[in-house]
Amino acid sequence: MKQFFILMVSFFWIGSLTHLAAQKLEIDLREDTTNKKYVVGLAVRNDTYTGHAFVILYQQENKTAEKQDFKVYGYYPKTIGTVPIPIGVVKNDSNCLKHIPPNGDMYFIVDEAAYYKAKAVLERWTANPPAFTLILNCIDMLDDVAMSIGVNLPLLGQFVSDTANPKWILQTLK
Repeated sequence: MKQFFILMVSFFWIGSLTHLAAQKLEIDLREDTTNKKYVVGLAVRNDTYTGHAFVILYQQENKTAEKQDFKVYGYYPKTIGTVPIPIGVVKNDSNCLKHIPPNGDMYFIVDEAAYYKAKAVLERWTANPPAFTLILNCIDMLDDVAMSIGVNLPLLGQFVSDTANPKWILQTLK
């Protein structure tokens, strides 16, 4: 898994220096690549002071087919007026899509079972969200989804325990 992580970081670093920055990173984790594509995307945005991480889910019959069941999930603190309170809420985050920086997203093509595991994690976070704090935030939801599909993102775990600042992920991914 360490080699996989090094490969991902290298791709993002090289991509920031070359024309690869505009390409979408897709990693196919399926054993049978002829089946329908079930996609779990992990992304960050860079248009806010702290940054933000979110999850994208969709299905696709083949490369030319439209995306089906397209959903974007973000984890936020609830607010009273404009004041955030430490109660978490999962929201439709489709507005974030236009704020993804180059190399700020990666997509894992998984089999149907893994896709529904990821979806179950998001449904659990939606139905029973944990308290939103500086230590438990949008990065944790992203990490939880990644682990559900068998992807270990070690920097996220280290990052959450160290600084809990989503902007750090953006700097790491660039």
